[in-house]
Amino acid sequence: MSINANGYLVVFASGKDRRVSGQNLHTNFSLRAAGESLLLVKPDGTTVVSQFTFGQQETDVSFGLGDHLLDRNAHLRQRPGARTRCVQ
Repeated sequence: MSINANGYLVVFASGKDRRVSGQNLHTNFSLRAAGESLLLVKPDGTTVVSQFTFGQQETDVSFGLGDHLLDRNAHLRQRPGARTRCVQ
C-alpha cells in the first residue's frame, strides 16, 4: 500500500483486523477509552515516526489530529448529532 505525499490513510483502531481491498481498514487492536499513546513505527520495530497521546474519550465524539497531519476538510462519517473534535 502506498500513500502519496501530503496524502493520508484512515485506519480504524477497532480490533476487527480487516484488510479487504477497497474497504475500510481496521487494526487488530483497539484503543482504550481512558486514553493512551498511539505510535506509528517503521518496519524495523524501533524507529518512531509519529506519536500521539490522547486522554479520556467522550461518547459520540470523533477525535483526530489537526490539519498539520490531517486535512480538516477530510470527510468523516459520523452519526447524526455526533460531534467532531480536531486537535492541533
